[in-house]
Amino acid sequence: MVPGGRAGGLAVTLPPARLVLAIRQKTPCRSFWQVVVFLVFPKSIFLTASSFLKKWLKQMALNLALAKNCGKVSPLEFLNRNFCILRLKFVGEIVMRDFSSLVSAADRAIVSVGSESLAIEFKNLKIREEPRRVQVGFFHVWIRGSNRYNVFYNTDDFVGFLERCDRAAKNNKTFVSAFVLMDNHVHLQIYTHCLNDFMRSLLMSFNQWYNRRKGLSGQLFNSPFCSKLIDDEDYLRYNYLYILTNPVRAGMCENITKYRWSSYHFTKKGYYNYLSKFLDINYLVNDFLFKSYNDLHAGAEKHLRDWWSVEEAGNGVKNYSKELIRPTDNEVAKYLDFILKGKSLSDISRSELVKTMQILRERGGATYRQISAVTRVSYYDVIRMLKEER
Repeated sequence: MVPGGRAGGLAVTLPPARLVLAIRQKTPCRSFWQVVVFLVFPKSIFLTASSFLKKWLKQMALNLALAKNCGKVSPLEFLNRNFCILRLKFVGEIVMRDFSSLVSAADRAIVSVGSESLAIEFKNLKIREEPRRVQVGFFHVWIRGSNRYNVFYNTDDFVGFLERCDRAAKNNKTFVSAFVLMDNHVHLQIYTHCLNDFMRSLLMSFNQWYNRRKGLSGQLFNSPFCSKLIDDEDYLRYNYLYILTNPVRAGMCENITKYRWSSYHFTKKGYYNYLSKFLDINYLVNDFLFKSYNDLHAGAEKHLRDWWSVEEAGNGVKNYSKELIRPTDNEVAKYLDFILKGKSLSDISRSELVKTMQILRERGGATYRQISAVTRVSYYDVIRMLKEER
């Protein structure tokens, strides 16, 4: 038996005619023959199939020799039994076993998402000009507000983005496996067959909706968006944890359970999740990387320890520390409204504006970037104006 050249799977060549006759005479040939003719597996696990068959055949030869010596079973009966369970045993071993099997599962999930078939999609891709970015696979995608300005101020802003992300994913052969919405930027981990189309649909629909609601114009996010292909399991795991722990590393909360606008809440199966009304999350990656809810938490804690770890001078002991929890952009914006007492920034003088910035910085604990985001003054102008007043 050798691997065949059949497209889409692994084939087994037929035995010689005399051997077939001998098998039919001494064994229940139907079940044996049906298994021998074809053992069909997906392309993506061909290499896994090859290594598995070598290991299985070696073990089968050893078991056959033992069975023959003990006189418990004839060689043909032994082969019949083993071939009947080969496919099931192999499939059970490779399910979600490595990164390639995860990609295969993701491909199957993509087929059920959206309205067009893959054949139509690939035909359309051929007609279009070939894109510069890689379009198919797992990606880390991130977008940041123009000039680092704040984008999300209230619940409606966050929910509006999630709803449009869900719609864009379902219409463009994409699913989201992890996300976090910060005040002025977004991180997504996605699997897609058309990256550019998904991001174009998401950004255009959200930009138009946002500007229409608030009477604004222009781009909300820096263009073009940033993306990085995820091509192995190690980076997939690192990126997944990087996204979930982003608010903790930014000093916005103490742990991943405390931040509201992240995909962490989708991992708590059996609990009510407010965000599930607005966006569907695919659990393939989470189930592939983590055995349980506790395993996810342990992974997140380790990721944070590695991020914050520093060597103490002298004794070489690691000290894990983190920055003090700083206010969110939303909290800084509310504090600004409190300081202005109903006035708008256009109604105050330059000296009053500088004094307001000083209060935000010294009493509110706001960063230069946050002050820039809520006052709409450029980042470097904020630094210069505050330094001049010292």
